[in-house]
Amino acid sequence: MEANINKDYSINTVDPETRHMDDKKRISGLNYNYQQAIDDKYGMIVTHYITQHPNDQQEAIEIVNRLQRILNKKEFTLVVDHGYWNINVLHRIYRTPTKLIIPCRTEAMRKNAKQREKNKTKFDEKEAKKQRFKKYNFKYLPKEDAYLCPAGIKLTRKDNEIRKEGANKRYGSKKCQTCRYIVECAKNEYGRTLVDKFDPILDKIKKEYYTEYGQTAYSGRESHAEGGFAILLESRNFRGIKTKGVKKANNEMTRTTITHNIKKIHKHINNKTLKKILNEIKKEKQKQHINMNIFDKWKNNYIIKNEKIIDFKN
Repeated sequence: MEANINKDYSINTVDPETRHMDDKKRISGLNYNYQQAIDDKYGMIVTHYITQHPNDQQEAIEIVNRLQRILNKKEFTLVVDHGYWNINVLHRIYRTPTKLIIPCRTEAMRKNAKQREKNKTKFDEKEAKKQRFKKYNFKYLPKEDAYLCPAGIKLTRKDNEIRKEGANKRYGSKKCQTCRYIVECAKNEYGRTLVDKFDPILDKIKKEYYTEYGQTAYSGRESHAEGGFAILLESRNFRGIKTKGVKKANNEMTRTTITHNIKKIHKHINNKTLKKILNEIKKEKQKQHINMNIFDKWKNNYIIKNEKIIDFKN
């Protein structure tokens, strides 16, 4: 209650352990922050937990630590969105053998702008002109450490800018001075200048994202990570946490996760492998004189296509 009096955060009288945060639909309310890591091959949930933090900026290091304990190894790739971007956390992860794929702020804004354009029903010419020379429309060239503007001019590294909050890298080109879009793009007659934070570790993480491996890994993130939430909501008919308190909420999500993973196991297991397992069980159970017809009933409870178990029969 002291936090409520000091206005650090409000207290929900129904569930005091919830916190104000935005949900997936950007609707603010009293919620929990659910984190999960999904295997990209089979779609199984490797680890999950519930936290009271209103955003994901501190969660990447916690996910890495949990995965290292569960997998019993430190060399793996973690793919996250820009919401997990925190300089201190990224520095800590970089010092571990774990490879991190995460887009920078400019790349995240560019993807969001593309999504907004897809959702628009009418084309607004004035709005398009305003957004044309935003920084996220400048394509980053990782091999050359340069930017390519929408007009086709390459902005190369000029110098560093020292400020109280740290050093910045500045990009520009003399060709901007003769560009016909200079009034629309730049603030003065010297042309456009782009600024990035100078940090060697962040530069390496940024370049890792732009590699062929990084682009392939991140392109599959939406279907695996966001798809995992969609499966819980639609296929598993999950409509929200019904219990109160972090501990009980974690237990509820653990049961949901176990159900999800069992479904995935039965989806990917080979029918021949299943028959071998059942035959081994038969050999053991024959010694106890149990009716063997029960195992044939088990096999008839699955939907099998192309030698793979698709799902349970209702």
